[in-house]
Amino acid sequence: MPKQYSKPNLVIKAGNAVRDPEIKATSGENHLVVVTIADVRPMQSGQEDGETMFIKVVAFEAANKRVYNFLANNVKKGTPLYVAGRLDLQTVEKDGVKTTYIQIIADDATYWGSSAPRSSDDEEDDEPAPAPTKKSGASKPATPATRPARERPF
Repeated sequence: MPKQYSKPNLVIKAGNAVRDPEIKATSGENHLVVVTIADVRPMQSGQEDGETMFIKVVAFEAANKRVYNFLANNVKKGTPLYVAGRLDLQTVEKDGVKTTYIQIIADDATYWGSSAPRSSDDEEDDEPAPAPTKKSGASKPATPATRPARERPF
């Protein structure tokens, strides 16, 4: 999948989508799509189950429309994916408790496995993603304006 990279902050992960993608509106008229993937590490001797890591993957429409549309239109719960991008540290405060987590800002995404219907390079993936749906309750919009457009790594 990957070619040569010169980025020091590069991560490539494979995993299955835990749920359907979530499309969110951001400040202005931009959108982002969030997909959580599960990466299961193999069992070590003496363990009954492998260790599972859940990783949030984010694609901003303005920064990378092709990847945004691929994730929004083609991914469903259980879809096996390869994702390449950069690590991003987020801190969220809720009820006075700060939580810090790592997410991947996607530069590219494609199907993983032999049963892959098509990759994110297919032309039909260029159709616009559906508009985000309004949820009850107030939530703070993300700020993609601080996210510069990235050149395609593949």
